[in-house]
Amino acid sequence: MLVAVRENDCKYIWNAHAPNARAAGLRDDIVDALRDKNELPGLVGDEAAVINYGREFFRTRRVSQSTFDAALAQFGVQRLTELTTLMGCYAMLSFNVNAFGVELPAERTEKPLPI
Repeated sequence: MLVAVRENDCKYIWNAHAPNARAAGLRDDIVDALRDKNELPGLVGDEAAVINYGREFFRTRRVSQSTFDAALAQFGVQRLTELTTLMGCYAMLSFNVNAFGVELPAERTEKPLPI
């Protein structure tokens, strides 16, 4: 989710999900690097596969064979299909939220996305 909403510059959904990602165990330095579109520090297999797959797709509208193969090896066909669909759903939600100008709530724990 975070990759999709960050790559689509959706401040509102980022604010809603980044705290949950942190609480679920995604390291703060990874969340912060995603937010700032920086290089990502020390990713493990599944983290690297998700982030590389999503970033490459959203930035180029394609996924190279090597990136696809790495994600496929990590997740298998079923889970990669689900990941792809989930990223697409969050891209669509980002489009809607951004198009309608949904504002950030007054109370928030995350720094706003630098856009």
